Amino acid sequence: MSLPYARCGSIGCPGDDRFGEFRGNCLLLGNALASLAGEKQTIVVASDDVPALIYEGTQSMSWDLFVQDLPRGISSIKEIPNNFRPAPIGKRQRVLDAIADLAPFADRSDPSWVTIEAPGISIEVSLGADEDLSSFAFHIRGGQESIDLVAAILERLGLRALDGGSTTGIFDPTTASASLESWRKSRDRLLK
Repeated sequence: MSLPYARCGSIGCPGDDRFGEFRGNCLLLGNALASLAGEKQTIVVASDDVPALIYEGTQSMSWDLFVQDLPRGISSIKEIPNNFRPAPIGKRQRVLDAIADLAPFADRSDPSWVTIEAPGISIEVSLGADEDLSSFAFHIRGGQESIDLVAAILERLGLRALDGGSTTGIFDPTTASASLESWRKSRDRLLK
C-alpha cells in the first residue's frame, strides 16, 4: 500500500532523510505514517498541518502523536542530526503491557489497534501488525486526562513522541495542552 502525501508544515519539515525510508513528502512523519498503513485505516490530509484519519468507512479527526526513536537530549526536532537513523523501539507486547497496567479498562482485543475510553479520555493506539515496532501512534480526542495517560505510557516505556502541534515538534506533557487546543481550533475550522 502506498501512502498519500502528508506535509506537516506545523513542525517545519527540514527536507532531508533523517527518518529513513519515506513514503510521501513529510520526512519527519515518514516512519510513523508507514506504521499506520495497516488494514484498519488510511491516512489522508485534511489541511496542510492537520491529518484526518479515515478508517472502516468513517472519518474521525484526532490529534496525532507519532512515537519513534529520537536522539537523546534533544529538545526540538531542529536538533536532530542529519545522519540520525531511528532504531527499533521494542516489542508490541511491551506497549500493550504498559497500557494494561496504566489503563486496565482499555480494549486490547485487537493488539494492532487499542481503544482507551473513560471520562476525559479518548485515545486510539495504532500499533500495527508486527511484533517488532519501529513506531506507533496515539490518536487523541479526549482532554487533559488523555494527555496525562499518554505521558504516563511514554514515561513507562522510556519513549518520546513527535507532536505536530508543538513549537518544538516533540511531545511535552507540560505544554501539550496548547497543542491539543491548537488541534481543536484547526478541527473546528475544518468542520465549519
